[in-house]
Amino acid sequence: MALTATGRARPRTGLALTVIVIGVLMAAIDTTIVVLALPEMERALHVPLAHVIWVVIGYLLVITLLATQVGRLGDMFGRVRMYETGFLVFIVGSALCALAGNEVTIIAFRVLQGLGEPSSPPTAARSSPTPSLPRFAAGPTATTPSAGTWER
Repeated sequence: MALTATGRARPRTGLALTVIVIGVLMAAIDTTIVVLALPEMERALHVPLAHVIWVVIGYLLVITLLATQVGRLGDMFGRVRMYETGFLVFIVGSALCALAGNEVTIIAFRVLQGLGEPSSPPTAARSSPTPSLPRFAAGPTATTPSAGTWER
C-alpha cells in the first residue's frame, strides 16, 4: 500500500469506488431485467399481467418510501455498515426471487429486495472515499461522483 507524505497509509479508493459502482450497477440492471421479464413471468406463473406488474410496483414503492430514510440511518449507524447491509439484503432478495414459485412469493421477495436497494445509491455517494468530491444523495448526482466522472 502506498504511503502519503505524512507516512500514513493511503486509502484504497479504487477498490472502494469499484465496490460502490458494482452495487449501483446491480440495482439498475436488476430493474431493467425484471421489466423485460414480465411477459415470461406472466406465462410461467399463469397469472395476468395486472398481477405480475406488482413485482415492479412493490419494489418501486419500497425504494421510494425508504430512499429518504436511509440517509438518516447511514448517519446513525455508519454509511459503510448501511451499504453492506443493504447489499446483503439485496443479494438475499435476489436469490429468493429466483426460487419463488408463485406470484405471492415473488412479489414478497421483490419487496425484500427493495428493502436493500435504497441503501445503495444515496449511501454509496455519501460514502465516496474521495473527499474532494461533493456528496449529493439524489438520482444521477448520486452515481456520477461514485463513477468518477464528476467535473468541477
